[in-house]
Amino acid sequence: MSSFSTVLTRLGLDEHSPLLASGIAQDLVDGKRTIAIHDYALPDWCKDVDIAVVVKNDDDAGLIVGVVRFGEDIDYASDDASFTRDAALHGTTENLGRGWVVRAARRCEHCNTKLKPKYRDFFEAVADTEGPSFVILHPIYGKIASVAIDHIIKRLPSLPVPSGSKQGYLGASVP
Repeated sequence: MSSFSTVLTRLGLDEHSPLLASGIAQDLVDGKRTIAIHDYALPDWCKDVDIAVVVKNDDDAGLIVGVVRFGEDIDYASDDASFTRDAALHGTTENLGRGWVVRAARRCEHCNTKLKPKYRDFFEAVADTEGPSFVILHPIYGKIASVAIDHIIKRLPSLPVPSGSKQGYLGASVP
C-alpha cells in the first residue's frame, strides 16, 4: 500500500475531493452495479466529478478502493416500474427513492484514510501520517497536504545527489 498522498495524487484527487462511503463501493468500482440507490438526490457538486469511493472500516476510517463519476440522478420515489426494470443495474430490492447513475468507474491501489464528515454519506479524507510530517500550507486555503517524513526517507536513499557540493551523497542524508 502506498501513502495517502501518493494514491490521491495518482487518482487526480486532493485532500479536499469528496469521498463517498458506501457498502457497495467495490461493486461500483468493479462495474457489478451501475446505479447506487440512496434516499436523497445526488448533490450538484458531485455531478460529473471524480469521487473516491470508500469501504468504511469504522466510524472515522475507511479504505479507498476506487474512483467513480456520477452523471444522472433518477427519481425512483414515484416510479416503482422503473426501479424494478433497473433491478439488474442497482442490485437491490429496497427502493429508497433515488438512483445515482455511474458514468465512469476505475479501480485504484487501496489506501487507508481517516474520514471527516462532510455531507451525509460524503466525507473528506484526512492524511493518516504517523510521527513527524511536512505540511504544505496555502495562504488562503490553509493546510492542503501532509507527507510523512518516513514516506520521504524510504524513497530517497537510493537517489544520489547529481551535482554540487553534496554530489555522491544519498538524497536522504543531505541536510
